Amino acid sequence: MIKWSGDGRSSQCRRLCATRSAAAGVTLLLTVSVVCSTSAQTIPAHLRVGGGWHFVLTIGSAKSSWDATIKQGARGNLKGRAEPSEIDCRAKVSGTVKGATVRMTWQVLSPCAREIISFKGSARRNRMSGSFVDSKLGKGAFKGKRDE
Repeated sequence: MIKWSGDGRSSQCRRLCATRSAAAGVTLLLTVSVVCSTSAQTIPAHLRVGGGWHFVLTIGSAKSSWDATIKQGARGNLKGRAEPSEIDCRAKVSGTVKGATVRMTWQVLSPCAREIISFKGSARRNRMSGSFVDSKLGKGAFKGKRDE
């Protein structure tokens, strides 16, 4: 039987305990402690994408401006909301940051037509850019700039 146990500080800090029953009925217990520190959870400054952002989404010659508020968890998980500048709509934001790669899904809610916008791009300091696929309008490109 293999069992992971944590020390309460984080999921990064674990001990592996393995128990094995020998043929003679003797039980051996092996404990391996993994040394960790809380700095292992620190996200480098250039990968922090939490906060306020202004995005411009482009499909062909059409452009749409959106303002988003994104919260970033210790493991790079993203959640938040986005709203377009032109109409009264809202989108639920979820996603991840891994290395410099950002993946987000915006689920547009009522009163607008329901649609899903899937983003894939990269982050660098106070900027993001990449491509997206809108479930109703197709493929496009996006650029984002952190609010100052």
